[in-house]
Amino acid sequence: MSGQSQILRLLPVLLIAMITGCREDILPPDVFVGTKNSPVVDNYRSYYNMQIDADGLNMIFTDSLKFRTNNAYIEMLNFDHKSGSIYVTLFSGEDVLFRSLIDENRSSFNTSLEGRAPDKLMLSFNNFSGKFRIKLLPYN
Repeated sequence: MSGQSQILRLLPVLLIAMITGCREDILPPDVFVGTKNSPVVDNYRSYYNMQIDADGLNMIFTDSLKFRTNNAYIEMLNFDHKSGSIYVTLFSGEDVLFRSLIDENRSSFNTSLEGRAPDKLMLSFNNFSGKFRIKLLPYN
């Protein structure tokens, strides 16, 4: 058997393997991944993102931030809200830099911090059911 005929026999098998073996699920933006009541976190020096799909959640979540900048843009989204609230607190050392209540009356919130880098995030969930995301980004 020649080398060319062997390649022709294997070609359909290789094509099928490539088509079925390389498929990746592509998620559209704003699709929450993870398990109910378990936060999904991206914690980097230049970016912080935390999202959670919660159902009756009563929990205090704290995270040390790798995010390092003196000027931070904060974006919070609260959607599919069913009940409860979240207290969002950002610290620099022991000093509170930012505190906000997120509930049914506030679906999104954007603000900025200037002059001091946050190094800790605390979220206090009070019987919260819904989807919540917080992002910290640098800005000039």
